[in-house]
Amino acid sequence: MNTPPNRSPRPATPPSTTGSPPPPNRQRDPHPDASEGGPLTFSLQIRLADSLPPGGIDSWRAEIEEAAARENLEEIEVRRRLARRIQDELNAGHGSCWLRQPEIAGMVAECIRASHGHHHQVRAWVVVPNRVHAVVTLATGADIMALVRQWKATTAREAGQRLDVDPREFWDRGAFVRPCRDETDAQYRIRDVEFLPVNAGLCQRPCDWEWSSAHRPPGPPRPAAPGPVPGTPATRRPGPI
Repeated sequence: MNTPPNRSPRPATPPSTTGSPPPPNRQRDPHPDASEGGPLTFSLQIRLADSLPPGGIDSWRAEIEEAAARENLEEIEVRRRLARRIQDELNAGHGSCWLRQPEIAGMVAECIRASHGHHHQVRAWVVVPNRVHAVVTLATGADIMALVRQWKATTAREAGQRLDVDPREFWDRGAFVRPCRDETDAQYRIRDVEFLPVNAGLCQRPCDWEWSSAHRPPGPPRPAAPGPVPGTPATRRPGPI
């Protein structure tokens, strides 16, 4: 068993990072809900409170902006470099990495699985040592930040009891939530989420990581899953690499 310790055509190979990790308190930013225009799909990340050093993001941003001034880089390249730096720091496994413990990782995974179908569909998710990533399609009228708050509150309370820590100090206050532009973007984010353990060096194939929607345990094939989200392809996972 493994234990756990952020258009033009998409590339065919698995991406090396998963989204753009958040600046502090991104959770306070307004996000669209699904009250108009039908269901919306979001990628999201929540991380443990000590997964990055205090002031780290501001310090890295200053370093990158200084280099950008020397090299005359565009703002989009500054954002890319900062996202890559944050992702590298997260993959390095700083801090307590409470989600490395099977009991805690399993509890968080069960919370995510249990919420599926309640005003949203969890289309992909993964729990790694210091954070959670997911892709979620909301039902009409649902609020993505309400779901994030529910996940964080439920799991922080349970983790606090099991680990004897203050629940308020379990998760970082912020959350990174980004709407997918279209179904092509959503499919890319799904692939990105399920390849995260591979890109972080935690396993060889997405299906090997137990705390993930890509996990396929050994043994007979599982029963066929219910139909896909309306308007989405029936098969979404990449094959084994």
